[in-house]
Amino acid sequence: MELEQGGLFLPGCAGLADPCEPAPARAHTALPLPAQDNAAAAAQTLLRVVSRGGHRYVLGLQPFEGGKDISAEITVWDGVVVSPLAPAYQPAEPMDTDDKARDDGVVVSPLAPAYQPAEPMDTDDKGTPLSTR
Repeated sequence: MELEQGGLFLPGCAGLADPCEPAPARAHTALPLPAQDNAAAAAQTLLRVVSRGGHRYVLGLQPFEGGKDISAEITVWDGVVVSPLAPAYQPAEPMDTDDKARDDGVVVSPLAPAYQPAEPMDTDDKGTPLSTR
């Protein structure tokens, strides 16, 4: 449980190799990213409950009052409030790839600043700009 709450199954982590797969694959990659995040958050909450003496509830040896889910509800253990974590995973917003052309023909992309052509510079017969002499 400590490995899980530490992020063993989070994206980018080495995780655990799946021994049932012929090709090297990580067991946690079968889970969608929100499920990986929820598993880590629930493990962190449950370890807080265990550290305050609630191990019998976490292991299912004793039912919790009212059938609450102690990994998703705010609970109090020996005067300490244990609240579940908010999800850390936020899905990426879709990118707007529609480039729009302005009246002057310059393409404006929402991903990069508008390209402005440089003003022509006066140069000598060798191509050296006159302003750097």
